[in-house]
Amino acid sequence: MALPQASAEGPVLEWLTEWLARQTGMDYFHIDPLKINFSAVTDVMSSHYAARFKILPVEASTREVVIATCEPYVKDWEKELKQILRLEIRRVIANPWTSAATRSSSTTSRNR
Repeated sequence: MALPQASAEGPVLEWLTEWLARQTGMDYFHIDPLKINFSAVTDVMSSHYAARFKILPVEASTREVVIATCEPYVKDWEKELKQILRLEIRRVIANPWTSAATRSSSTTSRNR
């Protein structure tokens, strides 16, 4: 399988993120800041908590919260968050550059 030719922030990183998702059996999630309901996901956790664990809530409903991560083997936060929220948590893999950029933009929406 050949790697696409591009910068580390562009298609190569996206390709590697998709590859990691396949290898771990997790769903890949492309973060589109225009499609995220920031008012719903910022109620899930504080920006400090998200930054601490390098996670990002990307979808929230009355039954489930979808949390994007670029570190699939770091799960310390999952049990604690599930107890606090009393919701199902579904972890997905996302591009770390996109996750970080979206996480920093969501802090301006609401910083708890």
